[in-house]
Amino acid sequence: MEKLIRGKRGLSEVLATLMIILLVLIAIGIIWLVVRSVVQGGADEIEISQKCLNVELEAVSVKVVAGDYDVTVRRGGDSEGALTGLYIAVLGNGVNSGVTLVAVLESLETATYTITDTGAGADHVEITASFEDRSGNEVFCKHTTTFYF
Repeated sequence: MEKLIRGKRGLSEVLATLMIILLVLIAIGIIWLVVRSVVQGGADEIEISQKCLNVELEAVSVKVVAGDYDVTVRRGGDSEGALTGLYIAVLGNGVNSGVTLVAVLESLETATYTITDTGAGADHVEITASFEDRSGNEVFCKHTTTFYF
């Protein structure tokens, strides 16, 4: 009978050791999931920031025509992929046209866009690009191109 009890005691020590190992593996898995999501989010942000730094947008000219603004924009030879949006705002002296989404420019393309005037006294335009992140959300570049006229 004494041998039978000793055998059970050894078995319970093995089971306790296996349970501890299992709990440690589960804890490592949970920690890995959290760390991976944080690192992946940072990588997505870096990717969009890199695209924004490499995009070359330039306002070539701004002409006032019948109270509206014809803004000619040129995109440089950057190769960071397709823009999902190109936003133009006419600003200055209390004038704010709001932000107008215009068609997307391809690399080395030049186009003219008409922005409706909301009042007299504008003196510059700001152009902002946006890209799509891995989740499909539109992310605006923090850098804007400003052109005074």
